[in-house]
Amino acid sequence: MHFSKHLIFLLLVICCSGLLADESTVTLKTPSGEMQISLNELREMAGSELEIYDPFQRANVPVRGVDLIAFIEHFAADHRQASAVSFIAMDDYKVQISQWDSGNWLLVTHENGHELRLRDHGPIKLIEKNLGNRNPTNLRNFNDWVWMVKTIEVLQ
Repeated sequence: MHFSKHLIFLLLVICCSGLLADESTVTLKTPSGEMQISLNELREMAGSELEIYDPFQRANVPVRGVDLIAFIEHFAADHRQASAVSFIAMDDYKVQISQWDSGNWLLVTHENGHELRLRDHGPIKLIEKNLGNRNPTNLRNFNDWVWMVKTIEVLQ
């Protein structure tokens, strides 16, 4: 089978443009409906800065992001009835957080002073600000951390 260079180029452009579009927004689903939120808007909202020990990188990492509570309060009008918040990654990994309003969750948009990209497990990561007394060498203690978040759903 013979493909022209132009056809192959066109297919690459179509495939890559879809990937770029997926990385430019995050979907928020609430009982009221669904919306696309610009990653640029989230990055501009990123006012929480701290250094955390990242058990997956086995290093202290300076991060910046949006507190989950602030995100939900800003974008989800019906957040007061939320019983949990669900996160779905680009690879369809899914986590549901029932104590979403504990103040311990951060939507990370920047690491080491740079915007997260897909190759950095971004563009958004869900992490905990305080690891508590969990052993950071046991990565199963951190199954509720989510990389490459594409959808956030407020559940009632």
